[in-house]
Amino acid sequence: WTLPTRYLHDLVAADDGALFAVDSETADVAEFSVLLNGSAGEDEARSLPVGPGRRARLAHRRTLRTTTSSLFDSAATAHANNAIAAAGLLWVLHNNLQSTSELHLFELATGAPVRTLLLGGPNCHNPLFYKGELLYLLSSSGGLARLRADGGSTTLWEAGAEWFTKGLAVVDDVAYFGLSRKTRQARDRNFAAMELASFDLAAGRLVRRVPLRVPGLPHERPGLLNAISAPALAPTCSWRACSTTQSHESVAAAHDPDPAAWLPRRRRKAG
Repeated sequence: WTLPTRYLHDLVAADDGALFAVDSETADVAEFSVLLNGSAGEDEARSLPVGPGRRARLAHRRTLRTTTSSLFDSAATAHANNAIAAAGLLWVLHNNLQSTSELHLFELATGAPVRTLLLGGPNCHNPLFYKGELLYLLSSSGGLARLRADGGSTTLWEAGAEWFTKGLAVVDDVAYFGLSRKTRQARDRNFAAMELASFDLAAGRLVRRVPLRVPGLPHERPGLLNAISAPALAPTCSWRACSTTQSHESVAAAHDPDPAAWLPRRRRKAG
Protein backbone atom coordinates (compact mmCIF):
# COMPACT_ATOMS: atom_id res chain seq x y z
CA TRP A 1 0.00 0.00 0.00
CA THR A 2 1.07 3.56 -0.63
CA LEU A 3 0.82 5.55 2.60
CA PRO A 4 0.34 9.34 2.88
CA THR A 5 3.52 9.72 4.92
CA ARG A 6 6.77 11.50 4.08
CA TYR A 7 9.05 9.81 6.65
CA LEU A 8 7.38 6.62 7.88
CA HIS A 9 8.93 5.51 11.16
CA ASP A 10 6.41 3.14 12.75
CA LEU A 11 3.31 1.18 11.77
CA VAL A 12 1.34 -0.62 14.49
CA ALA A 13 -1.93 -2.52 14.77
CA ALA A 14 -4.41 -1.80 17.56
CA ASP A 15 -6.60 -4.44 19.21
CA ASP A 16 -9.52 -3.59 16.92
CA GLY A 17 -7.38 -4.08 13.81
CA ALA A 18 -6.89 -0.39 13.04
CA LEU A 19 -3.44 0.58 11.77
CA PHE A 20 -1.54 3.67 12.91
CA ALA A 21 1.33 5.08 10.84
CA VAL A 22 3.79 7.55 12.39
CA ASP A 23 5.27 10.23 10.12
CA SER A 24 8.47 11.57 11.69
CA GLU A 25 8.74 14.54 9.34
CA THR A 26 5.32 16.00 10.15
CA ALA A 27 4.70 14.38 13.57
CA ASP A 28 1.35 13.21 12.19
CA VAL A 29 -0.21 9.86 13.07
CA ALA A 30 -2.49 8.50 10.34
CA GLU A 31 -5.20 5.98 11.21
CA PHE A 32 -6.39 3.33 8.74
CA SER A 33 -8.84 0.47 8.65
CA VAL A 34 -8.24 -2.71 6.66
CA LEU A 35 -11.21 -3.67 4.48
CA LEU A 36 -11.50 -7.23 3.20
CA ASN A 37 -13.02 -7.96 -0.20
CA GLY A 38 -14.45 -11.31 -1.16
CA SER A 39 -12.50 -11.55 -4.40
CA ALA A 40 -10.29 -9.64 -6.79
CA GLY A 41 -12.09 -7.13 -8.93
CA GLU A 42 -12.82 -3.44 -8.91
CA ASP A 43 -10.38 -2.67 -6.08
CA GLU A 44 -7.57 -4.81 -7.43
CA ALA A 45 -5.39 -1.83 -8.30
CA ARG A 46 -5.53 -0.59 -4.71
CA SER A 47 -5.69 -3.88 -2.86
CA LEU A 48 -3.32 -6.64 -1.83
CA PRO A 49 -3.89 -10.42 -1.82
CA VAL A 50 -4.35 -11.84 1.70
CA GLY A 51 -5.35 -15.40 0.80
CA PRO A 52 -6.97 -17.52 -1.91
CA GLY A 53 -9.65 -15.39 -3.58
CA ARG A 54 -9.39 -12.65 -0.94
CA ARG A 55 -7.94 -9.17 -1.11
CA ALA A 56 -7.65 -6.29 1.34
CA ARG A 57 -7.49 -2.56 0.86
CA LEU A 58 -6.54 0.24 3.19
CA ALA A 59 -9.04 3.00 4.08
CA HIS A 60 -7.70 6.25 5.54
CA ARG A 61 -9.85 7.23 8.53
CA ARG A 62 -8.12 10.39 9.77
CA THR A 63 -4.79 12.02 10.54
CA LEU A 64 -3.95 13.24 14.04
CA ARG A 65 -1.46 16.06 14.61
CA THR A 66 0.79 15.49 17.60
CA THR A 67 2.49 18.90 17.48
CA THR A 68 1.71 22.38 16.22
CA SER A 69 4.73 22.54 13.91
CA SER A 70 7.06 20.26 12.01
CA LEU A 71 9.58 18.74 14.38
CA PHE A 72 12.01 17.45 11.79
CA ASP A 73 13.50 20.81 10.80
CA SER A 74 16.83 20.09 12.49
CA ALA A 75 18.63 17.31 14.33
CA ALA A 76 18.23 19.25 17.57
CA THR A 77 14.44 19.01 17.57
CA ALA A 78 12.19 16.15 18.57
CA HIS A 79 10.26 14.08 16.07
CA ALA A 80 7.45 11.57 16.40
CA ASN A 81 8.97 8.11 16.58
CA ASN A 82 6.47 5.52 17.82
CA ALA A 83 2.78 5.34 18.69
CA ILE A 84 0.38 3.10 20.62
CA ALA A 85 -3.44 3.24 20.45
CA ALA A 86 -4.81 1.64 23.63
CA ALA A 87 -6.87 2.32 26.77
CA GLY A 88 -8.77 5.11 25.00
CA LEU A 89 -5.58 7.09 24.44
CA LEU A 90 -3.03 7.64 21.70
CA TRP A 91 0.49 7.41 23.15
CA VAL A 92 3.11 9.09 20.94
CA LEU A 93 6.83 9.09 21.66
CA HIS A 94 8.67 12.22 20.54
CA ASN A 95 12.34 11.44 20.19
CA ASN A 96 14.93 14.14 20.82
CA LEU A 97 18.57 13.82 19.88
CA GLN A 98 20.01 16.53 22.12
CA SER A 99 17.46 17.06 24.89
CA THR A 100 14.84 14.99 26.71
CA SER A 101 12.45 12.72 24.86
CA GLU A 102 8.74 13.09 25.62
CA LEU A 103 5.66 10.90 25.69
CA HIS A 104 2.54 12.73 24.48
CA LEU A 105 -0.94 11.45 25.37
CA PHE A 106 -4.06 12.29 23.35
CA GLU A 107 -7.71 11.30 23.59
CA LEU A 108 -8.10 8.64 20.94
CA ALA A 109 -11.69 9.61 20.12
CA THR A 110 -11.09 13.33 19.64
CA GLY A 111 -7.34 13.75 19.23
CA ALA A 112 -7.32 16.31 22.06
CA PRO A 113 -4.00 16.55 23.96
CA VAL A 114 -4.16 15.14 27.48
CA ARG A 115 -0.69 15.07 29.00
CA THR A 116 3.04 15.26 28.25
CA LEU A 117 5.55 13.17 30.21
CA LEU A 118 9.34 13.52 30.21
CA LEU A 119 11.39 10.38 29.68
CA GLY A 120 14.80 9.59 31.13
CA GLY A 121 16.95 11.27 28.49
CA PRO A 122 17.37 11.97 24.78
CA ASN A 123 16.90 9.63 21.81
CA CYS A 124 14.32 7.19 23.23
CA HIS A 125 12.45 4.48 21.31
CA ASN A 126 9.92 1.65 21.45
CA PRO A 127 7.32 2.30 24.20
CA LEU A 128 5.75 -0.95 25.45
CA PHE A 129 3.15 -1.66 28.14
CA TYR A 130 4.22 -3.97 30.95
CA LYS A 131 2.18 -4.50 34.13
CA GLY A 132 0.38 -1.17 33.80
CA GLU A 133 3.56 0.84 33.27
CA LEU A 134 5.55 1.78 30.19
CA LEU A 135 8.89 0.28 29.24
CA TYR A 136 11.03 2.09 26.67
CA LEU A 137 14.58 2.13 25.33
CA LEU A 138 16.93 4.87 26.51
CA SER A 139 18.87 4.59 23.27
CA SER A 140 21.45 7.31 23.96
CA SER A 141 23.02 5.21 26.73
CA GLY A 142 22.18 1.75 25.40
CA GLY A 143 19.56 1.40 28.11
CA LEU A 144 16.20 -0.05 29.08
CA ALA A 145 13.93 2.11 31.27
CA ARG A 146 10.47 2.19 32.86
CA LEU A 147 7.97 5.07 33.11
CA ARG A 148 5.34 5.15 35.87
CA ALA A 149 1.96 6.88 35.77
CA ASP A 150 3.20 9.50 38.24
CA GLY A 151 5.83 10.60 35.70
CA GLY A 152 8.78 8.97 37.42
CA SER A 153 11.30 7.24 35.16
CA THR A 154 13.76 4.53 36.24
CA THR A 155 16.69 3.13 34.26
CA LEU A 156 16.62 -0.66 34.60
CA TRP A 157 19.88 -1.36 32.76
CA GLU A 158 22.29 0.34 30.39
CA ALA A 159 25.33 -0.74 28.37
CA GLY A 160 26.91 2.71 28.29
CA ALA A 161 27.32 5.71 26.02
CA GLU A 162 29.07 3.69 23.28
CA TRP A 163 25.95 1.61 22.70
CA PHE A 164 22.55 2.23 21.09
CA THR A 165 19.35 0.31 21.85
CA LYS A 166 16.42 -0.11 19.47
CA GLY A 167 13.73 -2.74 18.93
CA LEU A 168 11.90 -4.06 22.02
CA ALA A 169 9.61 -6.98 22.81
CA VAL A 170 8.65 -8.66 26.10
CA VAL A 171 7.74 -12.34 26.26
CA ASP A 172 7.08 -14.13 29.57
CA ASP A 173 8.61 -11.32 31.67
CA VAL A 174 11.81 -11.19 29.61
CA ALA A 175 12.61 -8.06 27.62
CA TYR A 176 14.44 -8.56 24.32
CA PHE A 177 16.09 -5.60 22.58
CA GLY A 178 18.73 -4.78 19.98
CA LEU A 179 22.08 -3.45 21.14
CA SER A 180 24.39 -1.84 18.55
CA ARG A 181 27.76 -0.15 18.66
CA LYS A 182 27.47 3.56 17.87
CA THR A 183 29.16 4.80 14.71
CA ARG A 184 30.59 8.19 13.77
CA GLN A 185 28.84 8.38 10.42
CA ALA A 186 25.14 7.64 9.91
CA ARG A 187 25.85 5.48 6.84
CA ASP A 188 28.09 3.22 8.95
CA ARG A 189 25.09 2.11 11.03
CA ASN A 190 24.32 -0.41 8.30
CA PHE A 191 27.50 -2.27 9.25
CA ALA A 192 27.53 -1.77 13.02
CA ALA A 193 28.26 -4.67 15.35
CA MET A 194 24.96 -5.72 16.89
CA GLU A 195 23.70 -7.97 19.67
CA LEU A 196 20.38 -9.25 20.95
CA ALA A 197 20.07 -8.60 24.67
CA SER A 198 17.62 -10.23 27.09
CA PHE A 199 16.70 -8.77 30.47
CA ASP A 200 14.74 -10.62 33.17
CA LEU A 201 12.18 -8.06 34.37
CA ALA A 202 11.08 -10.16 37.34
CA ALA A 203 14.63 -10.66 38.64
CA GLY A 204 15.85 -7.22 37.52
CA ARG A 205 19.01 -8.52 35.81
CA LEU A 206 20.53 -8.95 32.39
CA VAL A 207 20.33 -12.55 31.18
CA ARG A 208 22.34 -12.67 27.93
CA ARG A 209 23.93 -10.67 25.14
CA VAL A 210 24.13 -12.67 21.93
CA PRO A 211 26.12 -11.30 18.95
CA LEU A 212 24.10 -11.43 15.72
CA ARG A 213 25.86 -12.04 12.43
CA VAL A 214 24.63 -12.40 8.86
CA PRO A 215 26.93 -14.41 6.58
CA GLY A 216 27.53 -12.66 3.28
CA LEU A 217 27.30 -9.12 4.62
CA PRO A 218 30.47 -7.01 5.04
CA HIS A 219 32.14 -8.21 8.25
CA GLU A 220 28.91 -10.22 8.82
CA ARG A 221 27.61 -7.21 10.76
CA PRO A 222 23.86 -6.62 10.26
CA GLY A 223 23.78 -3.04 11.55
CA LEU A 224 20.91 -1.65 13.63
CA LEU A 225 18.11 -3.89 14.80
CA ASN A 226 15.05 -1.69 14.35
CA ALA A 227 12.15 -3.83 15.57
CA ILE A 228 11.42 -7.05 17.45
CA SER A 229 8.08 -8.80 17.68
CA ALA A 230 6.46 -12.20 18.17
CA PRO A 231 3.60 -12.34 15.64
CA ALA A 232 2.93 -16.02 16.34
CA LEU A 233 1.83 -14.98 19.84
CA ALA A 234 -0.07 -11.76 19.04
CA PRO A 235 0.02 -8.90 16.51
CA THR A 236 0.47 -6.46 19.41
CA CYS A 237 3.78 -7.82 20.73
CA SER A 238 5.66 -4.74 19.54
CA TRP A 239 3.84 -2.53 22.08
CA ARG A 240 2.41 -4.86 24.75
CA ALA A 241 4.10 -7.65 26.70
CA CYS A 242 3.28 -11.12 25.35
CA SER A 243 2.81 -14.53 26.91
CA THR A 244 3.27 -18.08 25.64
CA THR A 245 0.68 -19.44 28.09
CA GLN A 246 -2.03 -16.79 28.60
CA SER A 247 -4.86 -15.72 26.32
CA HIS A 248 -4.81 -12.37 24.52
CA GLU A 249 -7.54 -11.06 26.83
CA SER A 250 -5.62 -12.10 29.97
CA VAL A 251 -2.44 -10.50 28.68
CA ALA A 252 -4.23 -7.21 27.94
CA ALA A 253 -5.79 -7.17 31.40
CA ALA A 254 -2.42 -7.83 33.04
CA HIS A 255 -0.36 -5.26 31.15
CA ASP A 256 -2.52 -2.46 29.79
CA PRO A 257 -2.38 0.81 31.76
CA ASP A 258 -5.28 2.18 33.77
CA PRO A 259 -6.14 5.35 31.80
CA ALA A 260 -7.47 7.07 34.93
CA ALA A 261 -4.06 6.72 36.59
CA TRP A 262 -2.33 8.37 33.64
CA LEU A 263 -4.72 11.32 33.32
CA PRO A 264 -3.86 14.65 34.96
CA ARG A 265 -5.40 15.06 38.40
CA ARG A 266 -7.87 17.72 37.32
CA ARG A 267 -9.28 15.33 34.69
CA ARG A 268 -9.57 12.52 37.22
CA LYS A 269 -11.67 14.71 39.53
CA ALA A 270 -13.82 15.94 36.66
CA GLY A 271 -14.57 12.35 35.66
